Amino acid sequence: ISWNFSINSIIVMFGLFAVALVIAESAPILALGAAGFAVVIPGVIVAYLYYDWQDDSVVLSDQRIVRIWHHLLSFETTISEIPLDQVLEINMSIPPGDPFARLFGYGHVTVKTAGEGINLFLDMMPNPMSIQTMIFAQRDRFRERIEQRQRDSVRSDLASALGIPGSDQPPLNQPQSPPRRSDREAVTGLPFIRTKFLAANGDLV
Repeated sequence: ISWNFSINSIIVMFGLFAVALVIAESAPILALGAAGFAVVIPGVIVAYLYYDWQDDSVVLSDQRIVRIWHHLLSFETTISEIPLDQVLEINMSIPPGDPFARLFGYGHVTVKTAGEGINLFLDMMPNPMSIQTMIFAQRDRFRERIEQRQRDSVRSDLASALGIPGSDQPPLNQPQSPPRRSDREAVTGLPFIRTKFLAANGDLV
């Protein structure tokens, strides 16, 4: 869209300048007006594109991606969001044939999910490769937190089902305090027939 508007602006500008040159001798006032419009009209188009772009925003939280899109002419606001656990692919691209994209370093980022029709398309994003990397990193951290919670929940449920006193274990990757004497006695039993015990690092075997 930006490239089409830019091309149209350039065409209008050169067209008005050409008209101004043609009628410069016969109608200098009209030629001056045409030259003025050749500067004003492209400037208005560029200003509209800039303000329509800068009031939009993309929010990357620890749980989802949110795009807030303000429509300048219709005074409407559209909000789209995708949970991080549904993100499958994140693609970035530089618009082909758009020299301004390479000059100013903007491009498109597409976030794809498992479902149809809920993909998120982010156009005219500055430094799209950096945005792609940030979304990947945030998605991986989110998945790691979910997996950690699932492991802690399974471990706690297993300890409770086996009736181990003090089954509330601290989270993984944290130092474990040695089991109290009552816990050690409860899980030891006879060495050759015992079915459960606590390892030195606190893991339930």
